[in-house]
Amino acid sequence: MICASVLLLAASLFTGEWSRVRPGAITAASAGALVYLIFAGSILAFTAYLWLLRNVESTRVGTYAYVNPVVAVLLGHFVAREELTPTLLVGSAFVITGVALIVTFRTTIKPTTQPVISATGPKLFGVTLAPADGCTSHSA
Repeated sequence: MICASVLLLAASLFTGEWSRVRPGAITAASAGALVYLIFAGSILAFTAYLWLLRNVESTRVGTYAYVNPVVAVLLGHFVAREELTPTLLVGSAFVITGVALIVTFRTTIKPTTQPVISATGPKLFGVTLAPADGCTSHSA
C-alpha cells in the first residue's frame, strides 16, 4: 500500500494533478474522511485481514469481501442518514445468508488417492518434472 501510494503520488506530480489542488476547498469533513480512510479503512482493516489470514481458515477470511458492502450500507444509513431501500435490505439479507452458509457448513471431501512422491522428483502424467532436490541441471 505504501509503494502504491508513492507511485500514485509520482504519477500525480507527472500528470499535473497538484496544480489543481485548492487547499482552501478542503473542509473539516473531507479532511476527517481522509483520516478515517487512512486509519480505519486501510491500516486497521489491513491489519485485521492479515490477522485473520494467520488465525482463520481462508474460506472464512474470504467472506470479508461480501460483508464489507453490507457494513458500508449500514454505516451510510446510520452515520450519513442515507436511505435504506427495500432492494438494499433484500440484497443485504442474501449476502448475510450466503456468508452464514459458508461459515456454518464445511466441505468434507477427501482426496481419493494419495500423491505419489518419488526420489527423482514430481511427476506429471508419468513424466518426471525435476530432480527431488529442486535443482535443474542441464549438460551442454
